[in-house]
Amino acid sequence: MVKEIIKGVIIYGAGNAGKQVCDLILKKNKKGVYCFIDKDKKKIGKKYKSIKILSEKNLIAISRKYIIPNIIIAIPSINNHRGVKLYENLNKISQSIYNLPLKTEYNTSRINLNDLQRSEYFKIFSTKSFKLSNQYFNSLKKKNILITGAGGSIGSELVFQLSRISKRKIICLDNSELFLFNLKNNSNLNQKKIKLILGNINDKFLIKQIIKKENINLIFHSAAYKHLNFLEQNPKQAIENNILGTVNLIDSCNSFKNKKIKIINISTDKAVYPTSILGLSKRIAEIICLNKLHDKNSKLNICNVRFGNVFGSKGSVINLFLDKINSGDQIEITSKNVRRFFMSINQACNLVIAASQQKYRFKTFIFNMGQPVKIYDLLKKMIKLKRNNYKSFQIKIVETGLKKGEKITEQLSFSRKKFKTGIKNIFTVNEPIYNYRATNKLIEDIKSNMINNNTIKAINIIKTFLKYEIKKKQ
Repeated sequence: MVKEIIKGVIIYGAGNAGKQVCDLILKKNKKGVYCFIDKDKKKIGKKYKSIKILSEKNLIAISRKYIIPNIIIAIPSINNHRGVKLYENLNKISQSIYNLPLKTEYNTSRINLNDLQRSEYFKIFSTKSFKLSNQYFNSLKKKNILITGAGGSIGSELVFQLSRISKRKIICLDNSELFLFNLKNNSNLNQKKIKLILGNINDKFLIKQIIKKENINLIFHSAAYKHLNFLEQNPKQAIENNILGTVNLIDSCNSFKNKKIKIINISTDKAVYPTSILGLSKRIAEIICLNKLHDKNSKLNICNVRFGNVFGSKGSVINLFLDKINSGDQIEITSKNVRRFFMSINQACNLVIAASQQKYRFKTFIFNMGQPVKIYDLLKKMIKLKRNNYKSFQIKIVETGLKKGEKITEQLSFSRKKFKTGIKNIFTVNEPIYNYRATNKLIEDIKSNMINNNTIKAINIIKTFLKYEIKKKQ
């Protein structure tokens, strides 16, 4: 007998989180929730908004009679070990499993559907997590915040998290109409809390106008081109956006002589001993940010935050693998030995928010992500997950060799020495310091060559400036 498919999702966990998820689903679809599942005997047999709360035994019975398309694990307090075990059990009876972020990564008791994560991510790797105390968020409530690159993976997540906290509007700048359109039309985002501005980070008049009109005192600088292979083919855009865009942002802020502004520059581990155009451009951006330490006339406070790979972000290799696995297409990997640091979007945003509230000035922050993970191992685990549902699933993997600018493994800092902050797993690192005048001359040289459309010469100037970092890596 062919099984029928149940209509609506099953929510595992009938606590506060599960009820909030239920409310959000019911707003969109009155028949969107089939039932709750919970271990608490006091809850079993009761109802929430006419939806039954059943036991795990009931769930097994349902799975024998019906096909279960989706289960949402709504238990933010669950630890990673229990979460993985629960996922393994539920994966045997449901076609797809989702989960809320762990409580240690979550910044508010409010939940929206954008917080749902594929449990495949939860299963594939485990990372260190951290929780920020309420004081970090309380101090942000009255800040006038600008987020550049607000429509990107990190930028949009910052918009979501900060709009929950701030009592004022979050100013969202992006040069992509599509990204801003997605923010504007996201029903889970409080539109009254955000102001969307379409514009380029290199538009000095626009940036100054935003800072003045909105009285900005905190900037999360997320605007950057970040795809390594694209930038190898388009170095001009990397320099103009990643380097000169950062220069323009700093100069625009600095034009307000009596105004104290804090900038959090979001960077990447590819800036450490850079071998790619992406790495070179982001490393120079880091140096330019910290260079203002030597400017006695500036009241700016700038810090760098350096990420590894953000798991599941737009255009990430993990999303590419998922698409290929689901479509059955051949998968290409550069090398089976490539290793990368990974962190979740929640962790990345927590790191950025934490850095913005630290008293340190002109520092570089990193997060303890443990050991780098072999990409090939992640791929094999993803394929194994697919085979849990489709036993005969086969897919071809082709090793193509490293592309220009790529490394076998990355580093999070130039020095192995890390310094503790007040938050577990967040550290500062002391990075190479460059001469103030030499850095300013570098900026002028880059500008003049870009005006003359001489990108190759600009890149050579950058490589010469960073010769000791590049040479040491080699």
